[in-house]
Amino acid sequence: MLFRSDTAMTAIGAIGATYLRVLGERGVGIVESLVKLGSGLPVTLITKAGGFGEEDAILRALHREGTL
Repeated sequence: MLFRSDTAMTAIGAIGATYLRVLGERGVGIVESLVKLGSGLPVTLITKAGGFGEEDAILRALHREGTL
């Protein structure tokens, strides 16, 4: 899980991602994407915009999806 778009883009570049597809929104400002690493391994990536949503938005989104 990454916060803020600039942090996310830096991390995505650092891991050598070759592909990114947005899968959907888990909550206000919380986006689920599929990223493929340079090796072709697919990884789910959750990003959250820094200025959107309530303080507990991430926890509520993860609970709703059954991730926690």
